[in-house]
Amino acid sequence: MENDIIEPGDEVRLTGEALALADNELRKVIQSGADPAEVTGRFIDAAVDHVGSLSAASLNVEAFNCAITALLTLEVYKVASHCNADCRLRLLFPAVDNFMGLAETMPQLDEIDTDGHRATILSYLASLIYYNYTLANEETPEADILPDVYVFLKGIMPHGVIQSPVIHVGGETLEPSAPAPIYGDIISRMAAMGLYA
Repeated sequence: MENDIIEPGDEVRLTGEALALADNELRKVIQSGADPAEVTGRFIDAAVDHVGSLSAASLNVEAFNCAITALLTLEVYKVASHCNADCRLRLLFPAVDNFMGLAETMPQLDEIDTDGHRATILSYLASLIYYNYTLANEETPEADILPDVYVFLKGIMPHGVIQSPVIHVGGETLEPSAPAPIYGDIISRMAAMGLYA
């Protein structure tokens, strides 16, 4: 029936509400001291769905910020161990896809990026994706996201933006296995460009 058709804006709203509920539920479980594994899974699924609906609505900035914020949330809540490399790629890969799409949707990007934030963020993302792709290839080689990630890495590798085995953030050398400061720096750089609120 015609009334059953979900418009793109409705899907963004519905997935956003589902993510907010999942985030609230995860916070409560953590505060209670109960095992957060199952709720963390629901939070991740809700984040992936919301990033997907934002992407489908061509809301590149919002989709990117949602993906990075969700990844940082897992670190802050100390539940990232419940998200393996394949799981992280389900947020990192659409993040980089939306980030690269900003050039098309925001022709003034060069004007607001006077400090080279865009190149640094792309390096962070490519490096984290490379690290997680390598892990996922060992842990879950059948994961359906891996072929698309491979194509991305093969295309970007000649540009020399991938940092491995460590990632340099400011004056620090960070392990990609503990990415919270990297996500934080990404958010700071997006905010400096006026693209994070």
